[in-house]
Amino acid sequence: TIVTKTRPDLSINYTAYPTAREFHSSDAFVRVIEGPIGSGKSSATWMELFRRACDEWPDADGVRSSMHLCVRDTYAMLKETTLADFKSWFGKIAEVVMDSPIRARVTMPLPDGTTLDWNLRFLSMDGGDKSLNALRGMQISAAYVNEGHSIPKEVYEVIATRVGRYRPAGRDPKWKGIISDSNYGYQGCYLHQMYMNPPDTWAFFEQPPAAIWNPMSNKWELNPHCDNLNHLPGGLDYYAKLLKMSNEF
Repeated sequence: TIVTKTRPDLSINYTAYPTAREFHSSDAFVRVIEGPIGSGKSSATWMELFRRACDEWPDADGVRSSMHLCVRDTYAMLKETTLADFKSWFGKIAEVVMDSPIRARVTMPLPDGTTLDWNLRFLSMDGGDKSLNALRGMQISAAYVNEGHSIPKEVYEVIATRVGRYRPAGRDPKWKGIISDSNYGYQGCYLHQMYMNPPDTWAFFEQPPAAIWNPMSNKWELNPHCDNLNHLPGGLDYYAKLLKMSNEF
């Protein structure tokens, strides 16, 4: 997608792998994409937020405005990973303010003559009740929970009460809901509990594993059909090096 006619050098090149395509096609209220390290989960979630922002209802002036909340467990991880991933995709066209909470905004013309006004808030949940109280006061269109396995149940529940409240077009947002990404292997967390018994409003999208345990050979074997290999340094060799770590890892 060329993001502006006046700056053709600012372009976003994104290819959705099969699991991500299913994720993008879903309208479930809560959507979770799960997979191994390096599988492109975060890229899929950022593209989903951007796509939905561009498709929001326009107001009387032709402005498609949305307010998306981005949540992470700690402030350090919020800044070093969540915000860093956002900047890697949209840093050239976004205004970022390092305030409390961190704010970002993307404004640009769209091909149909309307204007995108994409607003984001980045919030960490390591402040206990203070963080929850900050959530309770937010009016947002939708939310992205980064590394969803690290976020407790009460945060998901509070977020669910805040989405759909940002209504600049004078009507409910075209899309309201929660998206999340997560690695595998975190049994016992809230996300895993929902995975084991998902409500009708939840949908999980599982990427192919990067390696599969072979009980016959008693070792891990690489999976050449996993997602995102073209964007990993060395392709499948990226995972081959990780397999030299301990079995617990």
